[in-house]
Amino acid sequence: MIEQAVTNLLSNAIKFAPRESLVEVGVDLEPRVARVWVRDEGPGISAEDRARIFQKFAQARSSSAGWETGAGLGLYIVERIVTAHGGQVFVDSEVDVGTTMSFTLPLSRPDAGG
Repeated sequence: MIEQAVTNLLSNAIKFAPRESLVEVGVDLEPRVARVWVRDEGPGISAEDRARIFQKFAQARSSSAGWETGAGLGLYIVERIVTAHGGQVFVDSEVDVGTTMSFTLPLSRPDAGG
């Protein structure tokens, strides 16, 4: 399931980033969590859209850049998968600069006493 979450984030980054721009993927280990992130140089997501992009069937508004649209399920699915595994999803975006989508997953199960 985690693979699907990463695939959805990558798919969005590739879909919205300009052709031949950089899309980066990484994993950072923090004291209690692993942070998986995908960064693009796309058009960014407005504050208004950031507030709703994890809702079922939500889509960011198209801009003059000609964004492609989808079913509005990708980020909703990411959020459901990640929270089911005890993690959180984050978005850091600046319009006309790009977006970093990330999620954290606990390195040990909460009931493992870790």
